[in-house]
Amino acid sequence: MATLTLSIDEVVPGRAFTDPHHLAGDTAVLEDVRRALRARMGEIGAGGEWHDGSGDEHLLVVPDTASLLATRPVVAIGFFGQARDDVDHAPIVELERSVLERASEFRGLLAYHNVRFAAAHQCGNLVVFTDHDAPAELAGDDEHRRSIGRTPRHYHSLRLHRYELPAGALGAGPLRWVRTTYLDFSDDPPWRAVRSYDGSSVAGKPGARRSTPTASSSRRTTIGDQAEPP
Repeated sequence: MATLTLSIDEVVPGRAFTDPHHLAGDTAVLEDVRRALRARMGEIGAGGEWHDGSGDEHLLVVPDTASLLATRPVVAIGFFGQARDDVDHAPIVELERSVLERASEFRGLLAYHNVRFAAAHQCGNLVVFTDHDAPAELAGDDEHRRSIGRTPRHYHSLRLHRYELPAGALGAGPLRWVRTTYLDFSDDPPWRAVRSYDGSSVAGKPGARRSTPTASSSRRTTIGDQAEPP
């Protein structure tokens, strides 16, 4: 199925997860993840698993600490999935863990940070790369491809946001949205669309032109859930 190109404020009938209004909320969640990443690296300087004072559950993998700490332009990808309720998600989570054990093998992968927010009952997943080409290195991994093959069994749909951070993942300045890839697994082959902008901050986010936004549940989305780099 061909990839559709959506205009900046286009709403796709029957596919509420593509509503442009989701961008602001998703980006706010990722900024929360980024603040937690900044705090962890400032205090501990390493990845790990922990619960913070709010009860939020963190998983952080940092294969290249020096590059992550550097003040240099990087690329970030945020994952938001509308999970299926009637599925055991353990198999795809196990695949995620296995891929992350080899994180240092993937050129350009600087950090993977997943946060399960206790109060909001949702997750934010932020993956940081050195440049726009680096995600393709991960996409070519065999185990990653097996995870991709499982994705339609675990999710109804996905939103994959790509951002730029000119001052680095830990530096000042907001996430600068570049584009969003949408995947709907209710179709076979999956329906796919892309919405892009000129790299402005999320303050210049698109606004819906029509329809009433429909809330979607943001669940844990794994590093293996992108069919190809967004």
